[in-house]
Amino acid sequence: MKAGIFRYLLVLFIPVLLAFTFGCGGAARDVYYVGGQAAKSIKGLVTPDAKPVLKKKILITPVINNSGIDNLQTDKIMQACVSYISEDEYLVVSTLQKYEDQDKAFLNKPYGAILNPAYVKKSGASGINILLACIIQPVEAIKARKGIWPYRKDTHKITLSVSINAVDTVNGTLVVFEDETLDFKSGVLNTGENDKWVPDSNLLQDKILDMTEELCSRAIEKLRKIPWQSEPVVEGDNYVIRSGRDIGINENTVFELFKKGEPAKADASGQYFLLGEKTDETGIRSVADNSAVLNINAGQSEISFIRVKQPEE
Repeated sequence: MKAGIFRYLLVLFIPVLLAFTFGCGGAARDVYYVGGQAAKSIKGLVTPDAKPVLKKKILITPVINNSGIDNLQTDKIMQACVSYISEDEYLVVSTLQKYEDQDKAFLNKPYGAILNPAYVKKSGASGINILLACIIQPVEAIKARKGIWPYRKDTHKITLSVSINAVDTVNGTLVVFEDETLDFKSGVLNTGENDKWVPDSNLLQDKILDMTEELCSRAIEKLRKIPWQSEPVVEGDNYVIRSGRDIGINENTVFELFKKGEPAKADASGQYFLLGEKTDETGIRSVADNSAVLNINAGQSEISFIRVKQPEE
């Protein structure tokens, strides 16, 4: 399939868990295609536009190479994503260079470990707000002819598709889905119905890097508007946040407190929930470089999610 047919994706229910996808495959059983306007409307309920208040921690995972071209230098493509996304001062970027043993199996799946709900949850528990991946879709090569006989020559029309996808680790929501498709001619041949296109990996590499820059630029615009939210961890009598001064939390930061909302998707690893009823607001009891403690005792109030309070207009 071509990337031009992609739309925002919804998994199971409304509200929904959104997941990475290219087309047909194992994950497609849980995926439904919807119109862009409908998806945008529902997505707005989950991640309303917000002004940057705190920095968001972005974990960029290895490039998912579904292109069929084995000798692409995906590490350079990944580093290009890191360089472009890091340009925004409100996005703190780290990279996943090596998967742990229990996650390596997902490297051989077309959507990567980032689709694994357990992996997304684990990343969120460590303080990561967003998981981001670059996906290179299967390259299509269609034979075409140009010129007139007897000077007719064969060439190939190449379709190259790349997407940038980002998932919110709190509710498993696909908050960024940017894709780009490029058509170009390559591999001019003489004659013969059985002639096959031989990919020029250097040419593809350069074109992918150019596409990645544009995709990351569009992704940054959306990542800036996503509200900072997290699931605080209970330690003793405290609600602890796995981030602190490193993302801009200080003694004056105010958080909104939420109960669990509607379930988004159930699976073997547990269950995702959307933000439910807002119960209160609270400040910070203490803050360190990489952690902070909410000014409310565990058990005093049911807190499942927190979201940084937006500044008043």
